[in-house]
Amino acid sequence: MKTRPKGLVKARKVQVNLANAAPVDGETELQTFIDAWKAAQSLFFNREHLGHMVTVDATDTLQLLDIAVKLKRGIGKPFEDRLEYRLPRKLSPVGSRIVLTFHDAESANLDDTVIERFLQNLYLAMNLSVPGSCNLHRASFVARRSHEKRNELQTQREVWIDLSAEQLEHAYQSALRRGWPPFQRIELAGAWEWLERNGPLALDVAREPWHRALFTILRVGSRQSDEPDVIQLCVQAVEALLGQGAPASVVKRRVESVLGIPCTHKSWYRELYDTRSRFVHGAAPIVRPGEWLNEDEASGEIAKYFEQSDLAYAVLICLIQKLILKTAHTFQINEIVTLC
Repeated sequence: MKTRPKGLVKARKVQVNLANAAPVDGETELQTFIDAWKAAQSLFFNREHLGHMVTVDATDTLQLLDIAVKLKRGIGKPFEDRLEYRLPRKLSPVGSRIVLTFHDAESANLDDTVIERFLQNLYLAMNLSVPGSCNLHRASFVARRSHEKRNELQTQREVWIDLSAEQLEHAYQSALRRGWPPFQRIELAGAWEWLERNGPLALDVAREPWHRALFTILRVGSRQSDEPDVIQLCVQAVEALLGQGAPASVVKRRVESVLGIPCTHKSWYRELYDTRSRFVHGAAPIVRPGEWLNEDEASGEIAKYFEQSDLAYAVLICLIQKLILKTAHTFQINEIVTLC
């Protein structure tokens, strides 16, 4: 009988197939996504996550994105390179993969939910660092085969993650064009350590305001919501962080004290709150489930949903980034009341 040499442990390698590793928004620089995946590969080298040691290998994704950059700049042989690497003419989507290795003694029997949880947490950290950089829409990996049926012929089952980063990317680009709210440069290591320190990595239910804000990002990414729902979810998360039962005008003032006052869109919060109220009370139109309208096709109130959902999402992300930069988990509200 063969025995495993002392000091060696079993490992489970998991190939995660990505439907698109490239930016969706044409204004996003490919290089920012390359830098984000390099940071992920560097950070997650035999790093502990919920009791397991994990390594991320993004070599395939980095290679394809690097080729896409060269093609976009007119370097190399466009036709031959596209043909060899099966890259689309518009360089999006770029299908690729990452490989996760779990190194512990129990990793060969690792439950699939551990892998799903790691990918969800990776999605949060990377997109808080570089919005849109970790797109797990239609991402999948092959499930572990059951030990109870190991003697039977089994078909391979895929586990789907399906966390889109498209809205994160659009929210970021819209904020750049608008000039507000101000996104910050967050190092991936800082974002991940903040998540570790403030405890959402292992949570199944979010009760604290900062946990609810993070779960809102997962809810929006899972595409369980259309634009009106996104506005409602984001406004609720912002109210949880800064509202504490305060009226809309007070919440707006508190947000602007943290993120600054916008030069345009002065009535941004009232418009968000009005849309949210109309939606909650049944007065706002909604789109048929499964129908994806783009901004050119939308009109009237539906068209406003796109702009307002991007703004609401951007405000939420920027508030979380502020917490990360200050290594805090909540906002302390000290308002001065003066008697005249």
